[in-house]
Amino acid sequence: MRPVFEALEITTGHADAARLALVLALYVVLAVVSLIIDRRALMASALIYVVSNFAPQSFDRGQSDAGFAITAFTVGSALLLLSAFWQTARAALLRPLPATIRTRLAAS
Repeated sequence: MRPVFEALEITTGHADAARLALVLALYVVLAVVSLIIDRRALMASALIYVVSNFAPQSFDRGQSDAGFAITAFTVGSALLLLSAFWQTARAALLRPLPATIRTRLAAS
């Protein structure tokens, strides 16, 4: 993830709304892949990049502590909610996949 963020110049503090939306989209893609392969660690390891890229935008507006706390709470809550419904979400994602792919993935 870090090389992708560096290529987008997000780690240098030049993140605008479009780039932050891209960060969020990348995290959603990682979440879908994590669900399909049944590995929560992939999402958890990328979480620090998401929080660290969203929080500085609040730092610039003088809300350093509040911005980080709100960002961490929002992203963490979404991750916790996904964890609570992990099996249901995974089953919904696996259902449309071809049987040849489903047989190669971890059992639900």
